[in-house]
Amino acid sequence: MEPTTTIRAELENFMKQNELNITQFGLVADINPGTVSGIVTGNRTLSVQQLDRITATSGHPNGYFYKNYIEEFLSATTPNIRRVRPLFYHCAELNMLDCIE
Repeated sequence: MEPTTTIRAELENFMKQNELNITQFGLVADINPGTVSGIVTGNRTLSVQQLDRITATSGHPNGYFYKNYIEEFLSATTPNIRRVRPLFYHCAELNMLDCIE
């Protein structure tokens, strides 16, 4: 299953629609602006905590981007337990068991 829109594209669209630059978005989302820049440019891997902050700031429900996250970040590389564990816990809490499969 290919995601139709990437998380990065969604983030960029949200920032454009709300006329936020990287620094402003970082302050609102409580993410270091340098980290936001790295995420937008694709130079930094996104953590689940950062994903949850982006999701909340964008006004989406919890877990909204989890399927995209799995496709974009976890299936492309060897999964790292530090990234996978929080995702599994959050998916279980949200009853998104299909993401755990």
